Amino acid sequence: MPGRPLDRDDLLELFAELSAELHAEQTVEVIIAGGSFMALRQLRETTEDVDSVRRGSHREFAPLSPGLPPLATSLPIGSAMTPWAFAPHGLKATDIVFESATLAVRLPRHDDIFLMKLAAGREQDRIDLIALWPFCSFGSAAAAVTAFHERIPMADDDPYLVEYVSEIIDAAEH
Repeated sequence: MPGRPLDRDDLLELFAELSAELHAEQTVEVIIAGGSFMALRQLRETTEDVDSVRRGSHREFAPLSPGLPPLATSLPIGSAMTPWAFAPHGLKATDIVFESATLAVRLPRHDDIFLMKLAAGREQDRIDLIALWPFCSFGSAAAAVTAFHERIPMADDDPYLVEYVSEIIDAAEH
């Protein structure tokens, strides 16, 4: 599978393969983020890698691979890592998209991914933000930016962020 974009079906197949290789005494829980979230929610056709969020003292955005079997480390997992990528405070995984005796793959709320992609600020993230907005509960650009600063306090202050989110909303509504 490496070397080509992954769609929703590819991701689910990847999780099944990974599950078969895990020998955990308890179920490993993974929270999917980034482009994989977008593909699994069918808001984007494909992704290049699989990023996840792990719970920890710093709640860092992390690759799926640490501590997983060889199959996981040979897959295109976590290649988009950057030092600023943190999960928002209050991150909640709401939906299970894959579950077995060894692996539970969950998806966070759309709001959480919106905030993470707002922090990332790449061109693909802008496209994803437009696709995400109709599923978010913020209600306004100002409310989204307030949530951004409250839930991702390590993010830099940007005086143009409300204007940028307003442009995202306008693009999503037209």
